[in-house]
Amino acid sequence: MAQYQLSSVAHIPVPLTDLAYAFRQDMTEYQHDKILPIHVCNHRSDLIRSFNKASLLRVPDLWVGPSGKPKQTSFRMDSNKTYACKDVSLETVVDFREQADMDPILNYPTEKLYWLMVGFQQGMEYYVIKQIMRNTSLITNYTDLSADPSQQWDQLDSDNSNPVTAIRQQVLKMELTLGGKTPNYLGMSKMTWQQIQHNKEVRALAGLTTYGAPFINEAQFEQLCYLPPGSLHLHSLTYNAALQDQTAAYRSFMGPDVVLAYTAPVGQRVYGLGYQHWFPGNIGDGDGQVPEELRGSPFAVYNFPDVSGQVTLGGGYTTRVLGGLDAVIHNADAAYLWQNAVDSNNTAKYGDFLKGEP
Repeated sequence: MAQYQLSSVAHIPVPLTDLAYAFRQDMTEYQHDKILPIHVCNHRSDLIRSFNKASLLRVPDLWVGPSGKPKQTSFRMDSNKTYACKDVSLETVVDFREQADMDPILNYPTEKLYWLMVGFQQGMEYYVIKQIMRNTSLITNYTDLSADPSQQWDQLDSDNSNPVTAIRQQVLKMELTLGGKTPNYLGMSKMTWQQIQHNKEVRALAGLTTYGAPFINEAQFEQLCYLPPGSLHLHSLTYNAALQDQTAAYRSFMGPDVVLAYTAPVGQRVYGLGYQHWFPGNIGDGDGQVPEELRGSPFAVYNFPDVSGQVTLGGGYTTRVLGGLDAVIHNADAAYLWQNAVDSNNTAKYGDFLKGEP
């Protein structure tokens, strides 16, 4: 007797309401505001007063001469430091007719807002990490290890490859340059960190510090490099370097480079690397568009209803993130860059993540 089966028309497949796949970025992993802290400004551009280091460190004559009067000293000013914010913005449109036609699980307005915020953060990370911190015209103290590949930190058995010694030397030089301030930011990709852990010289030191453990951990590495706790920042985020609808080309923001820096919060007497200067505009000015609680935020978030139908056919609203920005290296002596600390062309180890853009 033939087994009875329901016809396929008994069920028409529909989108599930309890399961959907969506890549989600860990928003805490962004590094741009950790290496260049945010300074919220009242104007697009202003001057930053700067005291003269060379005059401060001169050795005065302390001996009282025949006149019976001591020598005098006073502060001297340096050239003013500057910034000039340019507008940065990104927006998304919620279309009420489009929303009405969406499957419920897409959570249309919330998903639109998420893509807006991730897009803004991706742009900031690219600007600060790739275009500034890896730029040797701005980070003027640097070494390109690809000039002598035996020194690259993924040459695991090379006698010329010693990440700890290289970092220690720069930490001590920066301490002398910065008046005893110890660098507090060491940034690299997690792939670079893994190679450092496997480096022959580092593994030898690990045997001294970890009581036989095979690999050194982050805290122990910080101690070996004379860095304060929490200085090591491992970059794990990527961006797609391909154009829309082309084959994706995922790249690490930090790539094969490593950066050492001294960062400082905003204050009246600072000597840190630099800042992201943000001019948010009319936040909290009572225009009714921006909530008062956003006062002090580095950017404004606006909602513009499309009441006249200029953007959508049947109504909606535009959510726009807007601010003025200038990320500036004010003290180049507070950073050191190792370009090509590892061999980015070794796709067997790194795939394409550490390579340059296609």
